[in-house]
Amino acid sequence: AEGILVVAVGRDETRKLKDAVGADKEYVAEVRFGATSATDDAEGPIEEQLGAREVNREEIEALLVTQVGEIRQVPPVHSAVHVGGQRSYDLARTGRSVYLGERHVTVFSAELIDYEWPLATIRYVTGPGVYIRSLARDLGAQLGVGAYLAGLTRTRVGVFTRDVAKDFS
Repeated sequence: AEGILVVAVGRDETRKLKDAVGADKEYVAEVRFGATSATDDAEGPIEEQLGAREVNREEIEALLVTQVGEIRQVPPVHSAVHVGGQRSYDLARTGRSVYLGERHVTVFSAELIDYEWPLATIRYVTGPGVYIRSLARDLGAQLGVGAYLAGLTRTRVGVFTRDVAKDFS
């Protein structure tokens, strides 16, 4: 992932970080259909879905509508969610079975920007706590072809955009 990361220096500014964490965020996600990943992104082992049919643009757009609003979402097993006092990703790396319950999150908008099988580029605007990896995984599951998050750029956090960001690359 790349893009906007809000960083604070000093006690007073650090206290303001909670405002940024709670702000709405905008992402541009690259979703690859026809395969799944244990981590729901390109970092995990990829499993091709042999014989996966090519889905059309209209099918994706119809499902994106169902991802908008207050939705229930299951976080990726490989996430920082605490389970019994441990991070879920630590438990998953040891091969232990991890159950993460649904959470209520808000997606303000989901727009298909570009699509050519098997890659879709989708712009999401979300509230706090949304896992874009889960949105990608769920799209693939609903279409019956599998999917994972192949790339992600956070383009905005609240009022912070690339126009006001400092490039540290």
